[in-house]
Amino acid sequence: MLGAEFPHATAGNIKPTSEATHDYNCIAWALHVNDRFIWPDEDEQFAWPPMVAREETLAAFTELFTLSGFERCINDQPEPGYEKVALYGRDGAILHAARLLPSGKWASKLGVSIDIEHSCPVAISGGEYGWVVAVFRRPAKGRPALPPLHPVPAPPPLLIGIK
Repeated sequence: MLGAEFPHATAGNIKPTSEATHDYNCIAWALHVNDRFIWPDEDEQFAWPPMVAREETLAAFTELFTLSGFERCINDQPEPGYEKVALYGRDGAILHAARLLPSGKWASKLGVSIDIEHSCPVAISGGEYGWVVAVFRRPAKGRPALPPLHPVPAPPPLLIGIK
């Protein structure tokens, strides 16, 4: 199912949980949003806080998650009362995000493809998305309070190069 793009993925540590959809991406999914893409593209096609630099850097994504009520933390292990998000990247660019579920499993949206559950962040690392470069947490009380996002159009029908 996932092949060389995810060298640590096996049938035992990855489970599809949805059909493919163009409605949202991994960053949106990590922030409990399922009706738009959240990504810092230079063409401003996708939602992003106007006060945060539109760049695929850890600094920009750290600001997004901080504005959404998260703080950096030291590990990806479940902590009672907290939700966690792992950011993946390589060569200085953020490429993916995954969210820790209350069950202790992790969940990801794979680009414009499916949602999956995976046993741990490593299950989808080392390939297309790189490695976990940062983990954030917030008190697990409802959805995060997102900063204003601009623009907020429906996602375009064809998205190329968005993880």
